[in-house]
Amino acid sequence: MPLFGLSLVLGCSGPAVEAPPQSRHLHDREPLLTEDQYAEGKRRALAKAVKAVEGRGLVFNGETEYVYLSDFQFDPSVIRFRAGTITRVRLNNIARVTHYFGGEEFFQYGAEVVNILGTDVPTIDHIPVPPLSSRDIYLYIKDPGRYSLHCFVPTHQRQGMEGILEVLPAATSEAAASVPAIRALWLRASTKKGGHGASLE
Repeated sequence: MPLFGLSLVLGCSGPAVEAPPQSRHLHDREPLLTEDQYAEGKRRALAKAVKAVEGRGLVFNGETEYVYLSDFQFDPSVIRFRAGTITRVRLNNIARVTHYFGGEEFFQYGAEVVNILGTDVPTIDHIPVPPLSSRDIYLYIKDPGRYSLHCFVPTHQRQGMEGILEVLPAATSEAAASVPAIRALWLRASTKKGGHGASLE
């Protein structure tokens, strides 16, 4: 019993946890669009979200989601994004240990980290946030669906540090031309094993 208590304490304190490896246990489904379509969507979204302001250089002009990481929860626990947009996520770790933001499927299908204003681009699917610090990430939001959010540290996840990352369909005005094709792809993907089951209304 004392050994279990010691391992629990060590799992929640001490030096920062090393960056996790990429997960290979993703659901078997295809992305909804082609690489060229994602690239074009990202180009259009960046043109809307990043503006050149005289005297200030490039300025981010998109939406920001504020997320607080504590022991042991995400606030809010459900975070919503709109497909086809660039969104800044400001991660605020108010705890005294490193926490992680992310999920394997979300960073495979739901979003792509982009470099804006000189920010770094993590190549992992769980983004570390050091104790008592903030970190901005910029995401190009991709496939609609509901994705699991959790802290990579197993003991943190077991204590309830989980949530939902929900990607809503693209705004009607932005997606009008491609709605039939996207709807067909989405319905096909949602019927496959591991589909997220969301629908385009």
